[in-house]
Amino acid sequence: MPTPPAYALVATDLDGTLLRPDDTVSARSRAALALAASAGARHLIVTGRPVPGIRALIADLAYTGLVVCGQGTQLYDADSARLL
Repeated sequence: MPTPPAYALVATDLDGTLLRPDDTVSARSRAALALAASAGARHLIVTGRPVPGIRALIADLAYTGLVVCGQGTQLYDADSARLL
């Protein structure tokens, strides 16, 4: 029986956490997210930004899944590009 991953979910904020001051994601952070995904963990973005402020980043990361945004008042499905 395979060992379950140490973490099933990796939740990251954007500003000052996943994003650098120039609003880009470092190669190191991208590699860490890829490693977590390869181990079976899912990535969840949690941000105070509203949906229009995250669309470009989601596209750049090729992110699929849910995003908690708008100071916690919005849930965005990146797969279907729709606010839930």
